[in-house]
Amino acid sequence: MLTNQELSKLMYQKLAGSGLDPKDASVLGMKPLRAVEALSLGFPAKASGILIPYFTLKGAKTSFARIRYLEDTRHGFELQTTKKPLRYGQRANTVNELYLPPLTDWVRIAQATEIPLLITEGEFKSACATK
Repeated sequence: MLTNQELSKLMYQKLAGSGLDPKDASVLGMKPLRAVEALSLGFPAKASGILIPYFTLKGAKTSFARIRYLEDTRHGFELQTTKKPLRYGQRANTVNELYLPPLTDWVRIAQATEIPLLITEGEFKSACATK
């Protein structure tokens, strides 16, 4: 089980690997999430990670969020198998949303046909590209 300090350190290392810094994490609403908190919020695995909120075009948080696990999500017998640990999770019965990092004016971009749009997989890549 990770301490709060270890969890924060891992989170900032993961973000740095994606070209993001603590200020970006703050703007993006990303925060470390302890295993017990993740489970209580309805995420599928009891493991600590980074809470990744999602936003509307106008930058308001939606009810959708994902978690990027920073601990092994396998427990018990699964640790003896070749099953891969989960890297990401979201609450049951939720539908994926488009990730719009609140680092730009998405309303303006949605209305402008002359602005090229880059589509990528993953919140961290999207945030870095938007930054």
